[in-house]
Amino acid sequence: MVPIDAYTRHRRKVRAFHLGAIFALVLLVAHLLDMPAHALVLAGEDQEAAKRKVERTEWYHVLRQGGGLWAWMGIAIVVALCPPRTASPGPGERRHGVEFAFRIVVATAAAGLLAEIFKRIFVRERPGEVGDWYSFQPWLEGVIHGKNLGLPSSHAAVAFAGATVLAAMLPRAAPVFWVWAAGCGVSRMMTGAHWLSDVALGAMIGIGVGLFFRPEPEWETRRQSWIEGGGNGA
Repeated sequence: MVPIDAYTRHRRKVRAFHLGAIFALVLLVAHLLDMPAHALVLAGEDQEAAKRKVERTEWYHVLRQGGGLWAWMGIAIVVALCPPRTASPGPGERRHGVEFAFRIVVATAAAGLLAEIFKRIFVRERPGEVGDWYSFQPWLEGVIHGKNLGLPSSHAAVAFAGATVLAAMLPRAAPVFWVWAAGCGVSRMMTGAHWLSDVALGAMIGIGVGLFFRPEPEWETRRQSWIEGGGNGA
């Protein structure tokens, strides 16, 4: 393992602080917009009618699969068999493919598990009809049964974890992964399954886990090698 220089450690700490501040601000705004966003996606219909209407569409199922572990396991198999090109492709490329696939599977599974744990901590229920405010289950009941809990969205957590890892592997295709992850979160809101803040917190969990498991970006690897080589490209 290449040792990390002091400048890189400092940069990572600064980025972590900025990311935490952004997460806190986004979550605050999401909570303030929960009621109007819920009313907007239901568009005057009762929740069951809106859910049935959305679930009949094909795009809903495509977007919803972004939060499914099976979808990401399939993507991981493709990555293992056809690994992204590395800076120095060769005999080790297949090893990189298996490593990348492992990162995808572990990141998405960890994000989903973390979201389920947080659901049992917050015990906040899924949205009701328009005009209803937050409702919470008795804590012990929520921990034991875990039914109808919505904060955070585990679909959003899985989708954003996978998108974060894949974006580091295939940066040119990153917008596609981010749009799919965001669409997954929106699709869960449109069926009335989640508040906006449920999706926002799920996305934050996913991004945080994804950043932990993602491969080191190629530009950072090159910069570290340049530093280790005394700045002369050795």
